[in-house]
Amino acid sequence: MGGAAVAALPEDLAEAVSAYDAANLAWGRYWRYVLRPAAQAPDAGAVRAAFGEAALAAPQSDQPEEVLAFFDALATAFQALEALLVRLPEELRTGDVLVAPAALREAIAALGPWVAGEGAGERRG
Repeated sequence: MGGAAVAALPEDLAEAVSAYDAANLAWGRYWRYVLRPAAQAPDAGAVRAAFGEAALAAPQSDQPEEVLAFFDALATAFQALEALLVRLPEELRTGDVLVAPAALREAIAALGPWVAGEGAGERRG
C-alpha cells in the first residue's frame, strides 16, 4: 500500500497496514530466496494466496467493512503461515519465516479495537 494512502488512515489502522507490509515483505523474501529453491519445501500456495488476499483487502479508509475484511484476511494469512510452519523441515525454519508471524500478530492486534467496535468513529463521538 502506498505511503500517502497509509498516512491518510487513522494511526492504529496505519500501524496495522505497516505491520502487514513488514510481514508481507518478510514472507516474500523467505519464499523467493529460501523456500522456492529448496527441494524439500512443502507447498506454500495457501500462504501465497492468503498474503495476496490480505494485500487486496488493505483498507483505503476507516469504513468498518474495510477494516473487518482486512482483519479477516490477516487472520487467514496468519493461519496459513502457521500451518506451513508446522510442515517445514527444521533446516527451512529460519530467518524471515520466523519474523512474518510476529508482524502479522502485530497487525491483527492493532485492529483489535476496530473489531470490538471501538474504531475511530466511536472514539471521536
